[in-house]
Amino acid sequence: SPDVVILQIGTNDILSNYNTNITGRLENLVNVILSGVAEDGVVYVASIPDIDVSIRYDWLGGYGINVWQDGGIAELTTVVQDSIDNYNASIKEMVENMQNQGKSVRFGDINSVVDYKTDLYDGVHPNEAGYENMGLYWSELLAVDYFNGEEKPFVTTTVTGEIPVETTTELTTITEPIATTEVTTTENKILVGDFNNDGMLNVFDLSLMKYFIFTKNEEYKAMGDFNNDGSFTLTDVVSFSRFILGYNIIK
Repeated sequence: SPDVVILQIGTNDILSNYNTNITGRLENLVNVILSGVAEDGVVYVASIPDIDVSIRYDWLGGYGINVWQDGGIAELTTVVQDSIDNYNASIKEMVENMQNQGKSVRFGDINSVVDYKTDLYDGVHPNEAGYENMGLYWSELLAVDYFNGEEKPFVTTTVTGEIPVETTTELTTITEPIATTEVTTTENKILVGDFNNDGMLNVFDLSLMKYFIFTKNEEYKAMGDFNNDGSFTLTDVVSFSRFILGYNIIK
């Protein structure tokens, strides 16, 4: 029963030219999500970024345009851009219609903050700059729109000693929405979960944890055994995720 759901979806449909009833399918999905949010929860539905067709024409064969003929790339770019623009406009209209029905849905214009020439690493997926722009957009929108500019309990956890240990939490302002963990350790001891060896436990370590578990890298078994059960499994990923989000579930 989440309080806030952020949904950004539809790029794959655009890539495959699966545009028929695309907004109808989206509305069905939003209604399903709404049925599971908290009583006062809200679903934010985002527009999608543009696509750099000059790079990703190999993924756009569903449009049936020969990019090797004269003007082929330009023609495909126009058609795909029209599909994106129409879809994004329809998302905004859909949100407005659902709001008029009394549904707790709001719109987020991610397209306005992601530049397809500088913020995508492969013409479709965001690079670090793209993710940063998206994150800043959501944090600022939620601060004003959902939290009304008030201080809310985004959690920063400070831990002293060997992990796992009991933790203390404190409230931070809305300008610091990402939970991080500062850690003091004893020299030559393994800090469980600190995969990038920077003395902190945060989302960067979580990304590496997921990578190493799916690549079955035995070298990081001790580092990944966050729940101290003698194995490195998805259970450790879940425990670590909850820990960095501020849930004090460490035993």
